[in-house]
Formats: sequence, structure tokens, C-alpha cells
Amino acid sequence: MASSSTAAAAALKARGYAGILSSESAGVMAVMRQNAKWALVPGYGYGDEDGGQDDPMLQEFRAVRRALFSWRDWDTVAPVAYLAPFLQVIRSVETSGPITGMALSAVHKVLKHGLISASNPDAAYAMHAIADAVTLCRFEATDPDHDDVVLSKILHVLLECMRCATGRLLSDDDVCNIVQACYRIGHQSGKESALLRNLSRHTLREIVHAAFGRLPFLPAESDVSDVHIDNTFSVAAPERAETDSVLSENGETALPLPPSSPTKGPGPGRAESVVSSDNENEPSPFGLACVLEIFRFSVSFVALEPGADEQSESVCAFGLQLVLASLESAGGDFTRHPALMSLVKNDLSRAMLTVAPIGRAPVLAAVAATVLQLYMVMHLELKMQLEAFLRMSLLPLADVKPVTELDATPTPTTAGLGSQTGHSDLRRVALECLVDLCRQPNFVPDLYVNFDCDVRRPNLFEELVGLLSRGATPGQGTGLSDENLLSLEGLLAITGGVADRSATAAAAMRDETAVTFDNATNAPMSVDDFWGTMRDGNGGVAGAVAAQTAGPGRARFLRRNRHLKRRLLACADHFNAKPKKGLAYMQDIGVLTAPLCATQVAAFLKHAPGLDKAVAGEYLGDHHEFNVSVLGEYVSLFEFKDVTLDAALRLFLDGFRLPGEAQKISRFLEVFAEKFFAANPDAVSDADAAYVLSYSIIMLNTDQHNPQVKHKMTLEQFIRNNRGTNGGADYPRETLEAIFHEIRGNEIKLADELVAVRAGFDSARWGDMARVSEKHPDAGRMLSTSSVPVEEAMLYDEDLFQVAWSPAISATCVVFDFPVEEAALKEALDGFLGVARIAGDRGMTTVMDQLVTTLCAYAMPANAGVSTSTSTTSSSSGAVGVSQKPSVLFGEDDRKRTALVTVFTIATRWGDCIRAGWCPLVDVVLRLHKLDLLSGKVRAGLDVDNADGGPMLSLQADADGKLVSFREFHKAHREAAAKLSKKTSQAGSSILRGFSQLLSLDDSTWGGGGHATPPPLTAEEQSSEDRATRCVEKCGVDAVFAHAQYLGDESLGCLARALTWAAGPAGAAGAAAAQAAAAAAAAKTGNGGDGGAGQGQGCVTQETNMSPLKPLSSPKGVRDASAAVAAAVADEDGAAFCLDVLVAVTLRNPTRCRLLLPHTYGYLRAIVQSAKHPSSLVERAVFELLRLCRQMLPALVGGGCGPNASSSSPSDSALADDLLDALRLTFALEPNVADGMITRIAFELKRLVETAVAPGDRGHGDLIRTAKGWDTVCKLAMASARHPDASKFGFEALSLIVQGGESKLSHTRPWNVRACLEATSAFVDARQGGDERSIAALGLLGIASDAIGTWCAGEDGGAVAVAAFAAAGGDPATGD
Repeated sequence: MASSSTAAAAALKARGYAGILSSESAGVMAVMRQNAKWALVPGYGYGDEDGGQDDPMLQEFRAVRRALFSWRDWDTVAPVAYLAPFLQVIRSVETSGPITGMALSAVHKVLKHGLISASNPDAAYAMHAIADAVTLCRFEATDPDHDDVVLSKILHVLLECMRCATGRLLSDDDVCNIVQACYRIGHQSGKESALLRNLSRHTLREIVHAAFGRLPFLPAESDVSDVHIDNTFSVAAPERAETDSVLSENGETALPLPPSSPTKGPGPGRAESVVSSDNENEPSPFGLACVLEIFRFSVSFVALEPGADEQSESVCAFGLQLVLASLESAGGDFTRHPALMSLVKNDLSRAMLTVAPIGRAPVLAAVAATVLQLYMVMHLELKMQLEAFLRMSLLPLADVKPVTELDATPTPTTAGLGSQTGHSDLRRVALECLVDLCRQPNFVPDLYVNFDCDVRRPNLFEELVGLLSRGATPGQGTGLSDENLLSLEGLLAITGGVADRSATAAAAMRDETAVTFDNATNAPMSVDDFWGTMRDGNGGVAGAVAAQTAGPGRARFLRRNRHLKRRLLACADHFNAKPKKGLAYMQDIGVLTAPLCATQVAAFLKHAPGLDKAVAGEYLGDHHEFNVSVLGEYVSLFEFKDVTLDAALRLFLDGFRLPGEAQKISRFLEVFAEKFFAANPDAVSDADAAYVLSYSIIMLNTDQHNPQVKHKMTLEQFIRNNRGTNGGADYPRETLEAIFHEIRGNEIKLADELVAVRAGFDSARWGDMARVSEKHPDAGRMLSTSSVPVEEAMLYDEDLFQVAWSPAISATCVVFDFPVEEAALKEALDGFLGVARIAGDRGMTTVMDQLVTTLCAYAMPANAGVSTSTSTTSSSSGAVGVSQKPSVLFGEDDRKRTALVTVFTIATRWGDCIRAGWCPLVDVVLRLHKLDLLSGKVRAGLDVDNADGGPMLSLQADADGKLVSFREFHKAHREAAAKLSKKTSQAGSSILRGFSQLLSLDDSTWGGGGHATPPPLTAEEQSSEDRATRCVEKCGVDAVFAHAQYLGDESLGCLARALTWAAGPAGAAGAAAAQAAAAAAAAKTGNGGDGGAGQGQGCVTQETNMSPLKPLSSPKGVRDASAAVAAAVADEDGAAFCLDVLVAVTLRNPTRCRLLLPHTYGYLRAIVQSAKHPSSLVERAVFELLRLCRQMLPALVGGGCGPNASSSSPSDSALADDLLDALRLTFALEPNVADGMITRIAFELKRLVETAVAPGDRGHGDLIRTAKGWDTVCKLAMASARHPDASKFGFEALSLIVQGGESKLSHTRPWNVRACLEATSAFVDARQGGDERSIAALGLLGIASDAIGTWCAGEDGGAVAVAAFAAAGGDPATGD
């Protein structure tokens, strides 16, 4: 059953193939009969008796059609058998274009439908026959349009030959001929239509894709000579375009015969027969030789001359597209074939470096795309080339000066910069390429490891960051351009890569790496270690044993290398300024020994980066004995064995600039000649011969490359000048010819690092890089940072970030200074978050502070007291120049709102890493409060938690008889007063009112010094204000402070300090800056001051400075440095707001009260001491002072009584005593202020006593355990005795102490009974409360007297006596 179905399928397939060929044959025959040559021949049928009179080509078609349907197994039929008629038509010179086109279409269909099977033994020969016939196609020319149709079909057939399943059977010659034919069709005469030319190029790109698609399946080759093939391709020169016509002498169109094939000789010999199939001579499938030749052909197009026209640039860009196609197809397999890699490293790289600055933007774009592709597929093999692409092309072009600053004379560097538009286009293309490279996951770490950590190579990563930083800043008086945004994108790509790796990195490994790095960088390095490192590894990353294995070990080595490089750069700077002082500096830091060693100085001059080579030349050429010895040691560092004299001289002169004095030049050449002769005794007769020839080479170099020399030296003159100089004999002519051509073609040019690099191929720098790469087999390879299983790039992220974070923040800030699109703004803010993530994960407080400060500057709403013009944001009515409410403006400003959300997102996620940044952040919150942009939900989150008593309540009930919050109570009174004032003002004359406003010079209806009534908000303005409020609520302002318990001690201390400073006239940020400046001035003068300023702009940790023996109320020391600032509080509402938040933060962190209480108390003291009149602010300060005592005492002391009842530590007990002692601050109130506050004091005192004497887990409360503490409480109660409203609360507090409240357990003790008696006596004598209270006071005196009697009689078993002894500081167990 299965066999029958298979047979049926095979029969169906055979009929289908036969039908295709039959229809195509009929079509060709029909077109042929329309031609006069075949129209006279009668007969169309198969059985025509006169068929023998038909043309042989028609006979072949008839023969094929007769046999078609008789073939059952097409895999056994020789394809040439049915292809021969079509191929004969294609090759015939007698056929017209339409006939040839039909035959080409038939062959295309055969290939497209797969009639030629790869399993057919004659398939390879058939493919060769097709390629041979089509590439040698001939037809009679008609008109250009119809001819282009036929040529287009030729391109389609040739492309299908490469694409079809049997295309791999083509030979090297076939593929080469196909590529040659495709190129000639579109570029033969230079007069082809644009359509045909573009089709030709497209076909070539697809053929390259197909050819290089076989590269992964080709065996690796190690010997280039085994696969070498002569170049069979040549780009037609312009002057030959007139003669290379597609029309032959007899008028037919023909593809020109290709030159000699690499293996089979001239092309025509291939076409003797297309029918014969001799498998013995069947060519082998194409391989590396063909692929190599195609790549060489592609590279040959990459060439331009200065001032080239658009057509030449188009051809150059096309060549780069072919190269790009090959890399896209099999770039990863290039490394297996040394011959291909040699072309990439040399021919292709040099060509790209040459054309990049000459061509216009399309050429540079093609170069940039190729560079990017090269990096992605084989960057590990192209260290030297990557450096060249960056330093000679991309970096100079991206940082190129304006055209007006370039030289007036066109040079290869400036030829492509013919206009400001051209300059901008080139700069943008170069920037885009750099940004694309920065987006590659490991490009930046690779750059840093392989160049910045290599002593002999430039700091490419730092150069890249510097370029992007400069590019992101707009010029003076200009707006934000696309190039600025592109540069910013590059910086953010760098920080984004670090952030991505930081998010996935293991914290443990980061910590271990940081410790290892610190040890490696800061470890001392002796002189021997220093120069031993330079000698063993040559300061490079290649070849060193420590650099072979990825991981922390290699990271330590590279960090050490980086440290070494920085020291050498610093030494080079000193040496460049003054050699003697530079050497002395190196002795001071331990790089050179004292006295100086010639070997060490020579090593420094040989290896140190950043040397001014003119200064080095002058030093080496000096005639002093030590300098001469240094020169000798310097020459000994070179290896000249088996090196030609001109190459050795070029290497020797690369390290310094020859002085102008003849004596110094002679001294240099003498030591060089001696060294060269010692290394190569067979090359010259003696050292004198080497000296003379070296001098001759220098003269030749000057003659050939000095533009002032009009008559250049010829080869014969050079040979004649050197006759008899080789020990009396002549040098071989071929030796002098080689030297002459080398010097003429490649100038001995100094690669000076201190000279700005200009775009374009620099042979001197290329030679310098090549010499470094040749010193070690692996010197040309890059170290990879994408190791497995842990990405090694993570080990260098901190170094990368330290270089990039400041430029990234500065560049991102530019976005907020100019109007930009929403996408650009979002990208900038994402960049801020990326920087914050890295800084937060790695604990970089300086970075985080700078970031938060910057964002706060942009998020800060306008001040309500400052007139804000609508010049940038118009009001809803369209009026310009009319002042608007700041909250409305904030709601209309997308940038401010977005910055606000970002900064609070950072504070919520990484608040523990913020130090000085808390100051501007608190300033922003205070400004939002003043503008009434904090919603009720946010305010509730900022207030004290209900568990700690909640917001302060008023002592007076509202209209409904309820106690409301103190803030709402006073707000209602202020609003009522404002309404009354408004009614009063409206009662006067409107003319007089307007005149008074004019005299007051009030320029703002929203604050300031005027009293004008603000106009009502329009619907649009109200919407903006509501938007601002929603934005603030979305920011989670309350969450930042509500979760303060998760902050570390240092960050929490800085937050508290910022809250105490915020209400000052300069705000928290201004106070911090003033404090830091004062500390710096004190340090400079040697006066330490009070130590109020420290790291983080005055925000320092207070825990280490707080002795438990020093009273909390002491005004001295670092703890109270904020009090001086808070004393200048001018805004009562703002000060009250900061007080609420500060107390809430303090109460939410009871375990760290020792850290926070000094800040809080200092702030409260400043408010109380500065009060001259009663105010709500002072009342709140007194309330919070008493509340802090009430809430903190249980945590500090614990419950119970007696010496062993408390589990608190001595330091906590001391702090509790300090906290009670702080209540004496109320005694410093002015009499009138105290009289106004006494009711609040007495009320809160009663609540404090209730907490202090409440029963605890271990018996009685007795949280107040010192005589001084009880004395403070009792005196506060006594002060209320004569006040009509306060005496009630004071007496209740005293009753709780003496009588014990409901428990009837008295809390009188020997250490508080005297204070209780004094306070009770005051209430006996007071008139407030009438006789009833006086009698109750007498009762309290009786209770106290009974307690004294009990103690004296010892009826309690001595318990109270023991407690009193312990309270006095004694030890009841020992009696001491």
C-alpha cells in the first residue's frame, strides 16, 4: 500500500516536471517563430515530416518535448539533457532579447521548482553548465529598455543559482564568474539605468549572503597559502568606461568575458560544450578560496579620493554593504579562517579608516554599521582595530570642531566637511555609532579592561565619557539639539548597563569584590615591584599570567594595573613640566630610588604613557654623563634581532622626537647603530655602516615628506648616495629599493599622544599599535568580560560608575532647562533612577546626595511670596505677564511634577543612602506644605501615629462640642479672621483701596507683602491645582517619613538635622551649606569650633558623640549645632510643620531615641527660648516636649520600682533623667508666654504623671526615679496652682503622685516627698478651686505625713530605705 502511494507520488511529480518543461519549451519556440529567422520554417507539430528542415535549436526543443513525458525517475535523468536547448539559446549570438529572456525565464523556473536534485549524479555538472551559459549570455541588442529586462533576468537566474538547493555544487570558478557577471551588468559602461544598477547591487548582496552562508560548514584552515587565490575582480576605472560597452562589434549585447580563472584559465575555454557530461572532470563544490576572493572583491570597493563625487561614494558604500552582508551571514566563523581575518585586520580596517572622514554621511554610516557588526561578531580578535576605529574615526568625528575652525585648505580629514550641514550629519552618524556600541552589554567593560587598564594604551573609556559629556551640553546661546540628546543617550546607556548588572549581581560577591579591590589598589608598591610589573607584563593586559583566567584574581591584577597607570600619568605630567622636578617627584613618591638609577629612568621613558616626546627627546639627547647612560639603557630595552634597518629605526624613533641639533641626532644614531649591529651582524658590515645608512634614511624621510622640498630625491639618487657606505662595499640594490619605497610610501612619523587625534588613517599611530600587538601572540586579542557563570563585567562596574555618574547627572539636568518631548523627559528620568539604583545598591552616598539635590532643584515649586510670570506658562485666560498661583503653575509644569515623583521614588527606595540630600528634600516638602498641596491623607501620614497620641488636640471644643486637632482649630480661627478682614476692607472706598494697593507696590496677589484678595481660580486653573495635589499624593511623601525606621543611623540623623534646619530663613540646604562653610573655615584657621559640620554638608551621625553622662539639655556640643539655625525661625507655620514631622519620626524610632532626641530637643529649645509672645508654635513645642517624655519614658525606664525592677541599661536611665530634666525648659519662658501656656503645660503634665505612675508588668510604675525628676514635675504642678484654668489639671497630677489615683497606692518616696509637700502647700494657699480644693490639698499633706511616719518606723521592712539608698547611688548588697 505504501509503495503504491509512493509510486503514485513519483509519477505525479514526474508529470509536473514534464509539464513545466513542456510549457516553457513551447513558449520559447513560439517567440522564436515570431522572429524572421525562424518564421519561414514550416511546421509546429511533433510529427511534421519536414521537421528535419527546422533550425537545429528548434529540433533540440522538439526532441526534448518528445522525451519529457517518458521520463519516470527524474533523479536519474541528466539535467543537461533537458537544459541543453535553453542554454544553447542563451549562448547564441543570433537570438534576440525576447527569445533569450524566455529561455532565461525557463531556466529560472527549473531552478526555482527544484527540478535538479542534489542526489542526481549529474547535478554538479548541470549547475556548472547553467552558470557557464548565463555568465556568457549573448543576444541581439534592440532598445535599452528591453535589453535591461533581459539583463535583469540574467541577474535573477544567477541569484537563483546561488540560492537553490544545488547551488552549493557550484565550483569556485563558477561562483567567481557569477559575481563578476552581476557586477558588470550594473557597472560595465557607467551608463546603466539606476534601476539596473541598483538591481545589480541588490543581487550581489544576496549572492554574498548565499556564498558566506556556506562558511560555517567549511573546515577551518590554518595556512593562508593553501587557500590563496589571485584576485580576479577589478573595479572598472572611469577612463575605461567608454570602451567597455555591452555592445559587441556585430551589434549584440554580451557580458564581457572575465579574466583568467584561478584554476581553469581563460573564460572562453569553458564553453566548448554544454551537452557533454564528463563526471571525471567535474569541478568540486566551492569553498574557502571562493569566499576569500569574494571578500577581497568587496573590500576593493572601499576606497575614496578626497573630493570624490557622489557616484564614487555610492560605490564605496556599496562595497561596505557587501562586507556587511558577509559579516551578517557568517561573521562568527571568520575567526576560524586566518586568511579572512587577515583581510579584516589589515585591508578592510585600513580602508575603512581612510574613507570614514573623507566621504559624506552615507559612507560614514556604512563604516559605522560595519564597525558595529565587527564588534558584535569578532571583537575579541580586533583590539588594535577597535582602538583605531575609535581614536582615528568615531571619536574625532563625533567631537569635530565647527567648519569655521577647520583649516581652510581641504585635507583628507576635512574633505567630507564641506558645509555646516555636512559636519552635523557626520557628527550625528558618528555619535549614533558610539551610542549603539554603548548599548552593547559588554562594550563599556571591555573598553575599560582592555584599554584603560593597559598602561600602553589610551584611556578610551574616559575619552568616550568625556566626549559624550561635552556633546550633551548645548553651546552658549543655542537650544537643545538632537546631537545633545544623542550624547545624553550614550551616557545613560553606560549607566544603564551598570544598573542592569547591578540589579542581577549577588550582594555577597559585590562586597567581597569591593574589599579585594581596596586591598589591591591601596597596597604599597616598592620600586622593584613597580618596575618589575612594567618589565614582566609591559604594563599591558595581554600576556600577563594573572590576566589569563577570568574572575576576581584578574580583576585585582587589572585594578593594580590601573593604579600603576595613574601613577605613571601623574609622573609624566610632572616630567613634562620640568624633567628634573619630575624625577625628584618620582623619588618622593617611591617610584625611583635615590640616587637616580639610569635603568629605572630609561624604563620610565620607555613605558610611561602621556609623555611629551619632545621633552623626552631633549632629555635623552643631553650631553651630561647621566643622560648619556640613560640613553644607553633606553636603547637596550629594544629588540632589533631579525628586523630590517628601516623598521628598527622606525621603532626606535617612535618613543621620542629627535632634537633639532645635529650633535644630539648624531648621538642618538650612534647608540642605535651599535645596538642594531650587535643584534644583526650579518645585515651590515659594522656599526658605522648602520650609522651612515640610518642618517641617509632620515634625510630621505625629510626629503620625501616635507612640502617645502620641491625637487624630490629619486631612487637612483638614493642608491648613488649610499654607494660604498657598507664597509667600503655597496648595499644590495634590492635592499635600498625596498627602503626607498617603504619610506616614500610610509613616512616615519611620530605618534604623539599629546597631539589631538584628527579623523583619518594615521600611519604612525597604526604602526605604533601594530608594534605593540606584535610583542605578544595574544596582544592583539581582547580580554572578554562576559565570563560564565558570573559576568566578570560586574567586577568593574564600580570603577565605570565612578567615571560616568557625574557627567551623566550633569547631562541629564540639561533636559530640564529646555523644552523637550515627553519621551526625552522620560528617558532622562529613567537615567536618574538608574544612577540612583547603582548608588543605592553600592552605598555611594555622595552620588545619591548629588542626585537628590539636583532633582530637588528642578522639582521645587515656586515660592508663594515671589511673583511668578506666565511668560513660560500662560494662564487659562491667555493673558501673558499676569501672576498665577504657584500651586497652579506647579500643576501645569510637567517637568517639575515628574522630577518630584522621581526624587521621592528615590527617597522611598534608597533613603538609607541619602545624607546631605535630606536637606533639599525637606525643603521641597516644606514648600509643598506652604502651597497647601499636601492632601489630608499625606498630612495624616506625616503626623504622629495614633498609637503615640496622634495629632495635638485643642483644649477648647468646637461648635459641636468636640475636641478637634490643634491645627484645624487654629486654621478655622485664621479663616474667620480673614473673612472679617475682607468684609472690613470692602466697606471702604474702592478707589482708596486701589490707591493703597498701588502705594504698597504689591506685585503678587498670591503672597508677598500685599493684602490684596486673590482672584478666584478658573476651571482650568482649579484642574491644574488638583493635578498638583494628586501628583504630590502619588509621590508618597508621607511614606518617606513614615518608614524612617528602616533608615540607618547615619541617614536618620541627617534627616533629623534637615528637619531642624528647614524652618530657618535659608532653608535646610542653605543652613547645611553655611554650616559646612563655617566648619571648613574653622579647620583652615585651626579652630575646631563646636564640630557642628561634618561629612555630607553638616549631616553627621550623632550617636558616637552622645555621652550618657552629659545632660540632654546641655547647649554645648555637636548635638545642638542645629539650635542656632532654628532660633532664627521666621515662619511659624513652617516651623510647626517641621516640628510635627520631627516628633513623628522620633516617636516611630523609640529604639534610637538617643540618636534623635538631641536634634528634637535642640529644635524645641530654640523655639521656646526665642518666644517673646504666646503663640500656637510655642504651645505646640511645649506639648511635644511633654509628649516626648510621656511616650519615651516607658521605653527608656520600664515598669516597677526599686533598684532591681527596671531592665533598662544605665545609659537609657541616664537619658530618661536627661529627658525629664529637659522639662525645665518651660521655666525659661517669658512670664507673659508662660502665663499663656500654663494650661497646656498642666494638662500635658497630668497625662505624663498618669503614664509615670500607671501599674506596670512588674508592679508600680514609678518611671520617675530621681529627686531631680520629681522636683521638676512637682514644680510644674505648683506653677499652675494660681491659674484659674490650669490649677485643676495641676492638682489632679499632684493627687496621682501623693494619693495614687484609683489604686490608692501612694507614690511618695523619700526622694520626692519634699517636692510633693511644697507643691501641695501651694495648692493649700491658692484661691483657685475654692475651699474644697484647699481641703483636698490638706488631705494630700496628711497622706504624705503618714508615709513619712511609716518610713521612720520601719513598718515596710526597710524596703523604702533600701530603694532610697539605691536611688542615692549606693549598693544595697555591699553597703557601699
